[in-house]
Amino acid sequence: MSITEDPAAQFHPTKTHSQSLSKRASNSTTTTTTAARQHDTPFRGVRKRSWGRYVSEIRLPGKKTRVWLGSFGSPEMAARAYDSAAFYLKGNSASLNFPDLAESLPRPESSSRRDIQSAAAKAALQPKESRSIVNSSRESVSRELTDLSTEY
Repeated sequence: MSITEDPAAQFHPTKTHSQSLSKRASNSTTTTTTAARQHDTPFRGVRKRSWGRYVSEIRLPGKKTRVWLGSFGSPEMAARAYDSAAFYLKGNSASLNFPDLAESLPRPESSSRRDIQSAAAKAALQPKESRSIVNSSRESVSRELTDLSTEY
């Protein structure tokens, strides 16, 4: 056997070396894709670590750098952290995970990384019920205004 011969050809004479390589490449792509899917969440700006924690980060508009928002116990917490930062950085044009919470999210005091991270941490700790409280408050205020307008 010469140095240029493929040792695999001895065992699989119908397979060429390039076919063997392409098979390996397609297997590794499938594995990577499957692994990537395992870490996906339905939330923007959130991914799941292999050990089960959810992390959130956001890219600064017009830059390649990211702001690390933290590691959280649930995907919803990480999503609220992302929403807080996204709403501050992008305003009303931000694509949010919970758009109905936008007005109740903590806002950073400045555009520094530390302030963005601090507001994101506060947003993550907001109780899940705050969404229904905000909605029920809006509905009751709306009903009161409607009642007042019909009285006068």
